[in-house]
Amino acid sequence: MSEFEDKIRDSLRRADSEIIPVAPLDPDEIASRAPGRAPRVGVARAWLAVAAAIVLVAGAGFGAWSWLGRSGTVPAAPAAVPQSSVEIDVFSGRENPRVNLDAAVTGQLYAMLSDQEAAGPLKPAALPEQGLGFRGFILTPADTSLPVLRILPTAVYVNRSGPYLRLDDPNEHFYTLVYDAIRPLIGEDVRGALPDTNPEIPNVTATIPPAIGSTAVWVLKNPKRVTRTSTRFELEVTRAECSGGKTGTILQPEVSLGPSDIVIRTAAEPLGDGSQDCPGNDSVTVTVMLPEPVGDRPLIDAACLEGSAVRTSFCADGAARWKP
Repeated sequence: MSEFEDKIRDSLRRADSEIIPVAPLDPDEIASRAPGRAPRVGVARAWLAVAAAIVLVAGAGFGAWSWLGRSGTVPAAPAAVPQSSVEIDVFSGRENPRVNLDAAVTGQLYAMLSDQEAAGPLKPAALPEQGLGFRGFILTPADTSLPVLRILPTAVYVNRSGPYLRLDDPNEHFYTLVYDAIRPLIGEDVRGALPDTNPEIPNVTATIPPAIGSTAVWVLKNPKRVTRTSTRFELEVTRAECSGGKTGTILQPEVSLGPSDIVIRTAAEPLGDGSQDCPGNDSVTVTVMLPEPVGDRPLIDAACLEGSAVRTSFCADGAARWKP
């Protein structure tokens, strides 16, 4: 192909540089000719000029095409943009799954972390005991200037190449954001090993008592002592929000009896202004008296039916605290 191209270029140079002599026209001679009679030009010269023009145009197009074909290069693929990744620390004896995390979700997580740190410094804390089962989402950001996060349902551990810092997250904002983002990317076996952010909320026949005060959750103090004939039992009530480890004063529980269930709402006195530490609140014992026996009706915590506690670890096992 190279020899052929050289011949084409040589012919173009010859056609382009050849001088075609044309005799000058005498105006008097033109004027003396008969009307309507066009001046005659040598046929050979005219055709030569036309052929030269055609060869020149065709050769130029061919040359351009040939130059593009020989010197044009395929554009390089754009460099891959680094992505943040999440390791799901759940298995023992086999490799943990790892997925990429959307950049928008990553940005939202670190913005939330920044807001929390602005409200008050995080506190040094050791990681919880690394036993079997789910041990957290380990978020490694694409931006290496940001810390690595280990995200558990109710706490976030921040690693800046030193001791871990702990951020309490009783409402599971961090965990829920990551879980919802990666859920479509992981297999059913992995999802089954993770705490669910959408626990099943039962339909109840009793009227749900309205929320009062600050949200509190409860469990039975002695569940084995509750029977179908029970009309009295004790609750262990815990304030759901951060309050420096103290649940404080508990308001009188509200009880609603339905034909198929009994719903009980507990609440704590509201806190004053100011941020609170969140090491985990203690529990307060409260006695509940029913106007009639429990019968075959499950006991339901109203805080796990609606409100801020539904997606927290307090309600991870469901709203029913006792079933006959």
